[in-house]
Amino acid sequence: MNIENNKSKRLVVCVLFIQVALLMSELGSLNALLIILLLSWVTLSNRLVSNVFINVIALLSVVIILLSSGLDKTLTLFVLLLLTATGLKLKQANTPVLLQHTIVLAFFSTTLTFLFNQSLWFTVVVVFQWLLLIASLALSSNVNINVISTIKTSARSLLLLSPLALLMLFLFPKLPSFWSMPSQSVAKTGLSSELDPFKISELSNSDEVVFRAKWGQEIPKDPLYWRAIIHDRFDGKVWLQSRWLTIPTRPLDNSSSSITYSIIAETSSSQWLYGLSWSTSSHSSVQSNGFGTLFKDNYVTKKFEYDVISKRAPTYNLSESQIAFYTRLPINKNPKAIELSQQLSKFATSTNDYIDALKQFFQSQQFKYTLTPPSTEADNAIDNFLVNTKLGFCGHYASSTAFLLRASGIPSRIVSGYLGGKLNQEQRYTTVRQFEAHAWVEYYDGNQWQTLDPTGWIAPERLMGSLLEDSQLRAQLVSSRGFDFLGLNHLDALYWLRDRFDSLDYQWSRWVVTFDRENQSSLFSSILGNSWYIKTGVIMIGTIFIAFLVYFTIGRLKANRNEPKPIRLCLSLLRVSNLEEHSPISACNVLKQRYPEYASDLDEFCKAFMEYRYNEKRFPVRRIDDAKRLISNIKIKEKRKK
Repeated sequence: MNIENNKSKRLVVCVLFIQVALLMSELGSLNALLIILLLSWVTLSNRLVSNVFINVIALLSVVIILLSSGLDKTLTLFVLLLLTATGLKLKQANTPVLLQHTIVLAFFSTTLTFLFNQSLWFTVVVVFQWLLLIASLALSSNVNINVISTIKTSARSLLLLSPLALLMLFLFPKLPSFWSMPSQSVAKTGLSSELDPFKISELSNSDEVVFRAKWGQEIPKDPLYWRAIIHDRFDGKVWLQSRWLTIPTRPLDNSSSSITYSIIAETSSSQWLYGLSWSTSSHSSVQSNGFGTLFKDNYVTKKFEYDVISKRAPTYNLSESQIAFYTRLPINKNPKAIELSQQLSKFATSTNDYIDALKQFFQSQQFKYTLTPPSTEADNAIDNFLVNTKLGFCGHYASSTAFLLRASGIPSRIVSGYLGGKLNQEQRYTTVRQFEAHAWVEYYDGNQWQTLDPTGWIAPERLMGSLLEDSQLRAQLVSSRGFDFLGLNHLDALYWLRDRFDSLDYQWSRWVVTFDRENQSSLFSSILGNSWYIKTGVIMIGTIFIAFLVYFTIGRLKANRNEPKPIRLCLSLLRVSNLEEHSPISACNVLKQRYPEYASDLDEFCKAFMEYRYNEKRFPVRRIDDAKRLISNIKIKEKRKK
């Protein structure tokens, strides 16, 4: 193996190292360590090994991967096996052809990164990997090139192809998927269908983006309650999701005021979507239920954008059976909470009076809001919270309040979703991250469902904007995560940089990642009318034809420009006189007969050209200007003849 092929191998190994780093959280630490060790062996050892030894290593790697990953994460398993195969194939690649085959395999491997993350940052890194692979491909076949110059050439090539890529993105028809990738059993984002107030803290320290909301004419004021899941059954420990949550119905609509906006949802292991108040959507893949929440028929396996219309909760009367359902509690659970509810009810003459009594109780008993409350395994967890610990976050306060409301005969339920978000005022969108997961209460006042957030009684600052905008809450979040970028948000320069990159990623998500068939139809219908698909087809074909025409024209001009000056002059003379099939001597003889007045000039040009072409003598500089005048005069004569 020559030095250049060793360089090519190292570039491929570098690419695979980068991919392992990108997908570390998806692959798992043990599997990532296995791939790193394998690639290190390929890099550091130049000793050839037998195929039997390679097969033994492959078998051991597969066993380790299966034991650590299992069979439930089929997509991750496929990527791990492909990375292992690429590394072992690289060890076997002792000829340029085998190395080139391995590089092609590495191209496919890097592209699989987009199955897990399609953000702008990941896209930039993957494009850099492609540049390294193109350079390694060139190195494997040409020993006389420089790595840096090859990367620069590759970058220019990709840059030249970007207009064609944009054209394909916007004009090419968005066809439906012919197959679907296997979904992961666990995702970084997504709410749980079961709400245990003592486990929601598991989500609080993730800063993954859940969704972004693009506002229309009106930007609603804080607090923003993004409803996702309704929990209307309590078994004594866990609030369970409603059985009717996935039954598509048209929500009751007797309210005229509404706001319109669009949501760009990230991938999730659940089917729940997000909206303010009571929401509907015209997107073909989005359905609404009787609670005014939104959902998909299947998991959110990729980013997508949908429109939302949100209105106030409708007014209607609950039946006796519905009232009984929304006030049901498990028997012999949390007796102290029931006793407290009875005491608070003694002096309350209305639902509002009772809620005021609840608020006074929480504010007078030294309850505190924290993101890191003590855990408890007590059977009567609500009793323990109300009487002993008095430390908790949204889940604790929502669960306790809903229980106390039901104990006093007031219909209530819990809603889980997200609260607030970071508003980008310039581009009019809000980014909601996973640590802004929230739970609150909805109660029925005899006319409609009302929002009640007991967290605001204890920590009103939590209701305004993003959790990061309050210094104390941000400090708690950072301490639970350890040192990372969130801990540096107090530095203005880094905060500005994060904000700018988030803005770029938002535009990337909106115009590239989520640009689906419906977005394409909406965009071109507004520009070209109802028959936009015919017009865009004509535009696309015409643009591609023009692009290829320009490409070949430029290529021909460049090819001619690379020829020496005397040869270009000779070709030009043959072309203007329509004698391109003749040799230079034959053409000069024909032209002397055709234009006797230029016979001497033609003889001098032909003699100088033949000396240059066949005797390798220098073409006289003064003959260049004479030849240009001769060609110009003959061109004029030829036009007059026509």
